[in-house]
Amino acid sequence: MSNPAVRGDRGVSAQILYSASGQLEPEVAAGLDEVQRMIAAGIAEMAQKETVDPRVSDIVRRAGLSNKTFYRHFGSKDEFLGAVLRQTLTLQSERLQRCLATEDRALDRVRIWVREVLALAVHPELVAITRPLVVHQARLFSILGTEFWKSVDTLKTQLRDAIAEAVCAGELKQADPVADADAIFHLTTGWLHARIVENLATTEKDVEQIVDFAVRGLHR
Repeated sequence: MSNPAVRGDRGVSAQILYSASGQLEPEVAAGLDEVQRMIAAGIAEMAQKETVDPRVSDIVRRAGLSNKTFYRHFGSKDEFLGAVLRQTLTLQSERLQRCLATEDRALDRVRIWVREVLALAVHPELVAITRPLVVHQARLFSILGTEFWKSVDTLKTQLRDAIAEAVCAGELKQADPVADADAIFHLTTGWLHARIVENLATTEKDVEQIVDFAVRGLHR
């Protein structure tokens, strides 16, 4: 039976995981460490072998754990893959938020959003991690269901807010934050996916052309 305290699909809050003293209970801390090690191992296996279907035996060997440990935390490999995709989306959202917080001008935050999403196609180590997820996205997205779209909406909200703030600040005149964020999101992710699937070398100059195109479209 999988451990409900640390299973990837539970989303248990920190308040539940912490004891009254404010410290993680030893058993829970050990379980969380095992989960993170397996997720990291799964990502490494997927990147190295360009597959979204790594063998459990390879995952646990790389993590230095056992099959028994794997199935204590995850009911199936699909559940594990859901946890991998969930963490990948969460980390991407958090990374974007940190980058956006460095800029004061709202329009510059739009630029940063597009640039940072497309950076996944520029750096080889990021391409290696992202490619299996993109190539096999239909299967992965079916695992997460509506939760995937909630994660996508979080990314869109970051962009939508930046556009709305640019309008309020007078940096843009006629932009529609909702429609424009949706258009830029699909432009950006569609371009990103095409570059990764076709395994095309991408430079920062290529990225800046898309950034400029997206921002020019907001000035109408």
